Amino acid sequence: MRLRLKLMTVGTTLVGLIPLLRAPGSGADVMKRIAAPMVGGLITSAFLTLEIIPVISTYWRYEELLWEKLAELNERMLNRLKLFRAMLGAGAAVAVALLLSRIYVSLPKAWFAAGLVLGVALFVAGTAAYLIQHPDARRIVWPAEPVTQEGI
Repeated sequence: MRLRLKLMTVGTTLVGLIPLLRAPGSGADVMKRIAAPMVGGLITSAFLTLEIIPVISTYWRYEELLWEKLAELNERMLNRLKLFRAMLGAGAAVAVALLLSRIYVSLPKAWFAAGLVLGVALFVAGTAAYLIQHPDARRIVWPAEPVTQEGI
């Protein structure tokens, strides 16, 4: 339903901006500097809105459903997944905070390197552990149905 609306909006705006990009007259140099980022932003927003955001929201909802059903079936597995997600988040937070701290604070290189290694290690370990446990959690929540001759 939204595809047509988004494409129509982007299309009509692009059609309106194309003459600005190709204008040879006086003041065109200023208008080209305004129109070029707008064209790039329109194309990027259309791609994000139509391709990337629906995939992310679908995966997010899938994880919500998995966690809701896992809370009823296997609390221990859910707690492990939460722990691994916390490790992943803590590692990412440490790494990003250290990288941003270089802008504001000068840390000794050894501290920076050790903190960055710790953050990346936490992130990688949390991600790996989560991805290893995720299929088991999915099998608990949605067990595979046996294949019969009638289903083939």
